[in-house]
Amino acid sequence: MKRHKLFILGIIVLGLQAGCLGTGLNPQSIQNTPVLNPVVSGGGSTPVVIPTASFQWIGALTSSTVTSGWSSSSGASVIASVDGGFQNVNGFAVDSVNGFFYVVDYYNHQISKFASVTGAFVGAIGKTNSSTGTCPASGATSGWCTGGHFTFGTGDGEFQNPTDIALDIANDVFYVSDFLNYRVSKYVLSTGAYMGSIGEVASKPGAGTCPSSGVATSWCTGGIFAQNAGDGSFNLVSSLGVDTVGGSLFIADQAARKLIQVTASTGAFVGSVGKVSSSTGNCSVGVATSWCTGGTFTATGAASIDGSYSTPAALSVDSTNGFIYVLDPGSHKANKILISTGAFVGAIGYVGSSTGGPGACVAGGGATGWCTGGTFASAPIPGAGDGHFYDAYYGISADADSGFLYIGDQGANRIMKFDLLTGAFIGAKGKLIASNGTCPTSGFAPDWCTGGTFSSGTGRGQYKAPGSVYAAADGYLYVNDTSNYRIVRVAK
Repeated sequence: MKRHKLFILGIIVLGLQAGCLGTGLNPQSIQNTPVLNPVVSGGGSTPVVIPTASFQWIGALTSSTVTSGWSSSSGASVIASVDGGFQNVNGFAVDSVNGFFYVVDYYNHQISKFASVTGAFVGAIGKTNSSTGTCPASGATSGWCTGGHFTFGTGDGEFQNPTDIALDIANDVFYVSDFLNYRVSKYVLSTGAYMGSIGEVASKPGAGTCPSSGVATSWCTGGIFAQNAGDGSFNLVSSLGVDTVGGSLFIADQAARKLIQVTASTGAFVGSVGKVSSSTGNCSVGVATSWCTGGTFTATGAASIDGSYSTPAALSVDSTNGFIYVLDPGSHKANKILISTGAFVGAIGYVGSSTGGPGACVAGGGATGWCTGGTFASAPIPGAGDGHFYDAYYGISADADSGFLYIGDQGANRIMKFDLLTGAFIGAKGKLIASNGTCPTSGFAPDWCTGGTFSSGTGRGQYKAPGSVYAAADGYLYVNDTSNYRIVRVAK
């Protein structure tokens, strides 16, 4: 079972807490090739990183064995709960400063750490129920460890279907959205030690700094959290991102139909944006044009109303230029908003109809750039249409250094590249079955191309329901190849 419809799965998983192991693919005969390190060039103050390998992946070869590092071979991975294996990856993030990347495994209830250059497994955190290595035999881990078999839990340092991770490298911390624990948690990046959580506290069974009940106004310990949609509470959190310039943490709550801003250092709630149906605070009914309090949010008309959200499932923060990019699969569009106010700037996707006027979206095709007044719809042809989203759920990454935006379209089995500033479509990659543009008519796209019709595949340069994407400073685009149970990296 895959996390393609997380809101629905959130309900289903409540009855499947023991895990949801699926049947893996048949093991492939795969041989690893030597890891090719990036080449650094350029004479400016910021080196240009040029990857020397165009397609590499890591994952499990069988239920008990994994690749020893990045592999350049063709073939898919299988479901595994061992060190270096994956069951259902959702979010991940890359620390190019220290040379690590972090993977969020929804059904394995853990966060894993890998070395970026080699792809070697470093350790994991969460709640274990057995161990063959440095992890405890049971209970919450105290930091990155090996050999653990992980399970769900509600205590400090434990996860119940985590969905995303955001790094604050300068302050040596990271944040995790803990989907079915209805909280956001904070950890020490270097050690993996738990620091605290925020959300609405239902109870506090033992010692800790959380209140006995009510909204936690700062990062706290010892609390068990409840599902709610009010200020400082979380319904079903799917994604988050850090503004390293302004010091804010932004959170996408897809079931509450809103984006949330909190102060990263303290965890204090700041405000929310979306379409307000009622308010007990300074939010006004209608689309919020600035971060506000006391609002109840709705998805009514989200596909046609600028600044409203149906299921905000993924976000990416561009601190350099001052924008947040939000992927809303329920509205079939990607949104661009201002960090400072939360105000809507524009959207891209397939435009079914438009209100017209200056800057308005043009109906009957993919938006040519960030536009307003459009009613968005799913791509008319699955796997085809430049700039159309067929089933784009959890993959969006803004790369301010290079000026591009990357989106993973799960239903279309492709990853897409856009101009970050203008929103113009540049090209796509994946397995081709037809083309009326620069893409080849079959095989895989060796470079970003246009006019292609894409299908699922397990080989080199091919994807099967690609989800989360992350454009890293090491010159690679990291891709969660969801139904191939592998993490892929390709040249950006």
